[in-house]
Amino acid sequence: MPRSKRSLIETRLQKRLRALDMNDYGHYIEYLFSIEGKTRELPFFIDEVTTNKTSFFRESTQFDLLAALLREDRGLTQRHGLTAWSVASSTGEESYTLAMIFEEHRKLDPLFFYSVIGTDISSSVLATAKAAVYDMKDLDTVPDAFVKPYFLRGTGSRTGQIRIHPIIRKNVRFSQINLLGDEYRIETGLGVIFCRNVLIYFDKDRQEKIVRRLIDHLRPGGYLFMGPTEGLLDAHRPLSRVAASIFRKPNSYV
Repeated sequence: MPRSKRSLIETRLQKRLRALDMNDYGHYIEYLFSIEGKTRELPFFIDEVTTNKTSFFRESTQFDLLAALLREDRGLTQRHGLTAWSVASSTGEESYTLAMIFEEHRKLDPLFFYSVIGTDISSSVLATAKAAVYDMKDLDTVPDAFVKPYFLRGTGSRTGQIRIHPIIRKNVRFSQINLLGDEYRIETGLGVIFCRNVLIYFDKDRQEKIVRRLIDHLRPGGYLFMGPTEGLLDAHRPLSRVAASIFRKPNSYV
């Protein structure tokens, strides 16, 4: 992290210092890198310093294009099946949005089946994603046609909350992944990967490395969706550009 982020990180970690009854960051860092700290404190540290911002149908034009690709690109739904990966899923809204788009396509093609993998480094946001419970205000970004089929409204003590419908939840799974880790425990041969608004937090060398690894997980003819503010990298060159921030892996990729 650049030195310009120091004040931000110190502010976010103050709660952890209070919880551990520590007076300075030096002692906290010593504990964090100890054997006990790596086991007990590291998950809390990650939750505090990571930024998690998302919503249903965020940057909706990309989901519109995905729906069009499902209809028009027969190779994308080859053998009628498709697995997608939401790389930085945060609290799960992107993963569930993908599943809703796929479920809508399944209505047009009953033989089509799909699954969505959502990953993040933060264990707390993954817990929220797995619970699939959100506030009513989170429906503000959801098109009307998707509300009734895919959301359940809470009653009693759950009034004011919504939950993702089981028909969507059953096709989505979540796991923890560090994009800078030695390996991604995710299957290859994926048809769609969404990696949006996360590369901006890494330097260019790490961005290149991550994108190359993501491409390795795409099947030939698969699509990589990036964030609109994330620039073109050398790693993108073997891919064809479909639209702004959207790339396709060639059928004869080497």
